[in-house]
Amino acid sequence: MDISIEKNSDLLDFINSEKYTEDIDINKAYLYFNTCCCKTLIELDKKLKNLNDRCMTEEIVMGAKMFSHVFFVLLSYTNNLKLTIFLAERAILLYTEFIIMSNDKQVMKDVCYQPTMTDPILFAYKKTIGPIPVNIKENTPEFNLLKSASLLMREVYIKYYELFFDNTENHLDNLDTIEETLSNRLLEVFSQIYTQENLNNLVSKKICSFFNDSENGDFLYNVDNMGDKLDTILMSLYDIDWVTEPFIEELFQIKTM
Repeated sequence: MDISIEKNSDLLDFINSEKYTEDIDINKAYLYFNTCCCKTLIELDKKLKNLNDRCMTEEIVMGAKMFSHVFFVLLSYTNNLKLTIFLAERAILLYTEFIIMSNDKQVMKDVCYQPTMTDPILFAYKKTIGPIPVNIKENTPEFNLLKSASLLMREVYIKYYELFFDNTENHLDNLDTIEETLSNRLLEVFSQIYTQENLNNLVSKKICSFFNDSENGDFLYNVDNMGDKLDTILMSLYDIDWVTEPFIEELFQIKTM
């Protein structure tokens, strides 16, 4: 896909010309989101880490969150996964280039401009989703399931990245392990409970708290532990077709070693 866009009106015309009417393949979109989210962290780390001897953790994490926002705005508006991936990756490229240029002291001196932390995000938004009108249509339950599971996985990836940012070893390879262990299980659990808002929110909260309490040495062990907990939820759902909030509370109190 190759486009040359000079004005917002051209961009909007292009996006509108690529809109699909058929439903989104939830499983395919989820797979691509996870793959692209991990790829985004890896690429941002490669290009921005220690740029000009500065710690760029915050910029890298913000970039991953920006990618997610662009991804779901576009997917909701167009139902076109290929276009969504193309423009979301374009957003990351623009974001990265803006940051690299803004860290060039000579360039900043020439333009007499000192960008803020949000400027590269706003620049990337403007060039990708800026002209899209506010989408007032209600998303389908399936789309909300996709988004909830995807953003929860994103938070796990980001937590891992933040813990291991200073690790000199090739630790980013473990993002694939995290995805392989958790992503399918998580989507399957959410697909069973997403109509139960309270239960859905409780599981999300417990998963976030579980990983927020993790430290470097036990994070990957906790990934396996979480995989076991999700399997336990699934087994209960298959056996008795439901789970309760006390069941979830008790499950996440169990510490296996």
